Amino acid sequence: MPSTRYALRSNPQEEEPIQPFRFLSLPPELRLRIYRLLLSRNEPISLSYLGPGNSTGTDIVVETRVNTAKAYRPAPLPPPLADPLNISILRVSKLLHNEGRPVLYSENIFTVHTGSAIRSLNALHQRSRSLIRHVNLSIPSHYDILDEFPDIVRLGLRYCWGLKTLLITLPFTLPEDDPQSTCSRRSVFANAFHIIRWLPKQTEVRLDGIVPKDIAAVVERHMIENRQIDEVSATHLSWSPSIQVASPNQNKANK
Repeated sequence: MPSTRYALRSNPQEEEPIQPFRFLSLPPELRLRIYRLLLSRNEPISLSYLGPGNSTGTDIVVETRVNTAKAYRPAPLPPPLADPLNISILRVSKLLHNEGRPVLYSENIFTVHTGSAIRSLNALHQRSRSLIRHVNLSIPSHYDILDEFPDIVRLGLRYCWGLKTLLITLPFTLPEDDPQSTCSRRSVFANAFHIIRWLPKQTEVRLDGIVPKDIAAVVERHMIENRQIDEVSATHLSWSPSIQVASPNQNKANK
């Protein structure tokens, strides 16, 4: 019969203590796949500022149903994700944060809301804002076209230097023009969309919902101008003048 001391030694839990999993020992390809499983989703993510009371020492944005940013009008409640993001891995260390942050901001579609978009975007570090590639913006009423949309572009989206697509949803109809007025209301709302010239040049602006022709024409005009600028820039970059450098002996002969 084995002694008590021998029995304790034969306990596998004491002989083989649990070793921590060395995540950083994995190949970069596997770590990237894990980051995508935790931080990337196919459906849009609501971009909401959680406030200083929820600070975790990082500028990570958490998908939430409730918009806690202070605004004169509360933002609509976004539907919850069936598979929420798990951003805890970004708080483990600075190295994991730097590796996972591009996945979080570059590989997701973010939804911003009028009334909180500026504060939500400005709460991010510029390095994080510059990683954002795709943004959805829903403008709930025609008043927001004049009151908030220009500031969202000028004070928020213009600093998303890597922005590729901006989807603007207009779920309303513009008011009809007053026959007795010399100023067209529709042209005033359409002129407000000239602010998109402040966006990064590579940004493609798309319109969805009930899109008035005047607004669609302004957006299309800016998209055409941006494409023409890109073509001219590409032409200048591809053209390289041949410069002939004279040798010192040639310079003396010329003198």
